[in-house]
Amino acid sequence: MGIDLADITEAMRARMCPTDRKALGKRGMTNAEARDKYCIRTERGIHGQFSGFCKRNGFIVWHSNPVKKSSIRSGLPDFLLWKNGRALGVEFKVPPNDLSEAQKEVIAECGQAGNTVVVCTEITPGEAYAAAIKAVREFFNSDRGINCQFHSGQKYSGSNRGTAPGTP
Repeated sequence: MGIDLADITEAMRARMCPTDRKALGKRGMTNAEARDKYCIRTERGIHGQFSGFCKRNGFIVWHSNPVKKSSIRSGLPDFLLWKNGRALGVEFKVPPNDLSEAQKEVIAECGQAGNTVVVCTEITPGEAYAAAIKAVREFFNSDRGINCQFHSGQKYSGSNRGTAPGTP
């Protein structure tokens, strides 16, 4: 006998003990757990791609691991790039995640101090990475010397240059 996992509803999974759900594997995850796992995996992948780009192109990089709790001030961007005396902050977001209040404050502070932070959102696969590469090229004004690869159909999702979203 036993329970058919297909018969377990989302409400039932939510009421189950987390260790019991974990024993069921992927099929035991709640929708929220599955979404969080997807977001973390996707953001990790973007970070890996972008780290490689930075290394290949000679940037000095400070990088925050998206999986571990930060031991420095919360709200700082995922990446801070330096090259030729200039610095750029890059923050990646995977929906439904959005900027936290701390991140909005830091971006506003950076803008007030004359610095730039770009926020790149992964709406479609590869979009955030392409947006970050384009923002780096534009910011450092270095079409020459940066080995960028673009794929057709990917668009630049824009940036928040020094201002928190929702602020004038």
